[in-house]
Amino acid sequence: MVPLKVETWIWWSFVVLCVICRMISRYQSLGTIKRFQADDYITVVAMCFYTTLIVTINIVAKSDSNLLPPGFDVSSLTSQEVHDREYGSKLVLVVEQCQIITVWCEKLCLLFLYQRLTVGTKERLAIKILFFYVGISWVVMEILYFGVWCRPFTMYWAVPSTQQCTAATNHLILNAVFNLSSDICILAVALPMFIKTRLPLRKKVAIVGIFSLGTFVIICAILNKVYSWREPYGVQWTYWYVRESSTALLTANAAFVWALFRRMFKLRSLGSFSGKNTYTPYNGYTPTYTTTHTRVETLVRKKPRHDEIDLDLLMPDPDDFEGIHRQTDIHVSEDTMSLKRENNSMTGTSSAWAEAWAVRAPAGPPPGSSSSREGNSSDCGRSTSDSTTSIVPTPQKPSKAILRQSQNDSPV
Repeated sequence: MVPLKVETWIWWSFVVLCVICRMISRYQSLGTIKRFQADDYITVVAMCFYTTLIVTINIVAKSDSNLLPPGFDVSSLTSQEVHDREYGSKLVLVVEQCQIITVWCEKLCLLFLYQRLTVGTKERLAIKILFFYVGISWVVMEILYFGVWCRPFTMYWAVPSTQQCTAATNHLILNAVFNLSSDICILAVALPMFIKTRLPLRKKVAIVGIFSLGTFVIICAILNKVYSWREPYGVQWTYWYVRESSTALLTANAAFVWALFRRMFKLRSLGSFSGKNTYTPYNGYTPTYTTTHTRVETLVRKKPRHDEIDLDLLMPDPDDFEGIHRQTDIHVSEDTMSLKRENNSMTGTSSAWAEAWAVRAPAGPPPGSSSSREGNSSDCGRSTSDSTTSIVPTPQKPSKAILRQSQNDSPV
């Protein structure tokens, strides 16, 4: 077996490299650290607790604690040995808290990732529910750990102490329930979402493979509890604590690392996420339609994508886009007026709209005259196409009676 010290620092090296790549990728996408989002800062917090976990768990593996085997004669301990066991027990508490905070922070990071993925989809509600469940489970677990399971609190490191304080049986059971259930729910929401994407099979396999690292996190969570109960006096549980925390960090940052590598090595994108109910912008561009006699489509990019994770796993925030704007130019002359709208066609509507305009328009100069343009400048938008300026009024739709009359009057 690889020594714990070697394995832990190998894991730590990979995780640090992964987090650094994530931050570089985010900086390239956002352009400035000031635009970093909540999950970026949560990752930094998680990394701090993870580093503390790695350092502390190596000390715990070589230290004694107040978890004494059955039949142990406490009176045989010297005062220095009692002090050492108290110190080791305090470090066990630090390890437990660092591991909990690291894992729960990465749950939040994944949920923020999926929240941006599920804009405009029915899965958005499930993500909100999971946010609440992850938050409330952590609060409940910590309240019970610090205020209920072991009283007084100093009994966690007292020598001797009660079985509930030394083995933390109730806490481990509750932790396993909350941890496993939240991980399974996150996977249950995420994996079907990726499977439904409109991507070739090989790309789906790549995406699902990256995020299925979460299944290994679940396996680690199960095994660290199994060894904590079956071999409480051994060190096997320490290996699985490190493996769970390390894999959780790698899973939450994998997509951002891929985005960086794709830009660095000119790798092909795995495509864009576009489920059946998904908001699908035109690769970061907003289509703007201008209709005069023919439709002209232009693509306008408002600003860089904030959440560019090319797999393309992440869709940008809706705020990054101006939305879809459709502009209709209405050309008005003294004799007639024509209106062309996309997706709306009516027989004989030209004369109907002209008559409607004549009936509803206020008294004044003819619609096509220059004074009319000047007088209605506050109510009309201007659209310039080449060297022609057209007026964009907003008349109301003519009544059905006017339409019928205009159709009856029109020559066959």
